[in-house]
Amino acid sequence: MEDLESIWKKLSLNEENAGVNVHAGSSVKVKSKGDCSLIGKICSNCTKGKEVVRAMMIKIWKVSRPPVFTQIRANIFIITFANSRDKRRVLDGCPSLFDNLMFVLKSFDGLTQPTKINFDLVSLQVHMHNLPLSCMTYDMGEQIGIFLKRVEEVDAPKDDVGWESYLRVKVKVEVDLRKARRTIEVGEKKLWVPFTYDKLPKLCFKCGCIVYREEGCALSHNLVGDKKNQFGPWLRVSGGPQGNFRERMVFDEEEERKEEQQHEQGVETEGVRK
Repeated sequence: MEDLESIWKKLSLNEENAGVNVHAGSSVKVKSKGDCSLIGKICSNCTKGKEVVRAMMIKIWKVSRPPVFTQIRANIFIITFANSRDKRRVLDGCPSLFDNLMFVLKSFDGLTQPTKINFDLVSLQVHMHNLPLSCMTYDMGEQIGIFLKRVEEVDAPKDDVGWESYLRVKVKVEVDLRKARRTIEVGEKKLWVPFTYDKLPKLCFKCGCIVYREEGCALSHNLVGDKKNQFGPWLRVSGGPQGNFRERMVFDEEEERKEEQQHEQGVETEGVRK
């Protein structure tokens, strides 16, 4: 039997059923609630219960007060937080996973029909390994990250270098990782740069797509040959700093302030002794 959406798409409007012009504005209450809300979709072909999702995500997000979940379609929820700070904290910490499935989160959109909201882009935190030291900068993170899709944030000072074991970049990507590794050209050298991903969900190791289906990836059944998989568990981050970009930056700034205070106190103590 056809569902309602399929039937509606076949209908055509005549002049008597012309559209009605309505005011697109929203009340203060709706706007206030929307400013503290996200809309999210769990990427799975199996329906997940609202209370189960709510209970698990409350434990993962650890916000100031439990958010309210409203289910509007199968696996699509509006999540309303106690305040905009909790909302921003969860959004900054993306990607979010539910039972190792991607939970795509977007800012609340009150003017788009639920069936037309695009959940094809997800936020991922990419670790770029084995970069030349001169390339571990904010600008270089943006240049490399743009190949994946769209750069949201680079974990490096804008006016300084970010020398660590890798460069971390938050990007908005499509639900496949076929660009999981890149070659970059530095001068006349072509270098192979491995990528790993923080909080990577279920992934098809044959085609590189994020898996929606419980039985696995449908696309991989069409692939033939005995080629060695380009994708595997090594794409997942196994250690090192994880979590929100902003939280880590604030922590680093606090550590720097503490070191400066300790240094100043040490200088004052030396002056008193003299």
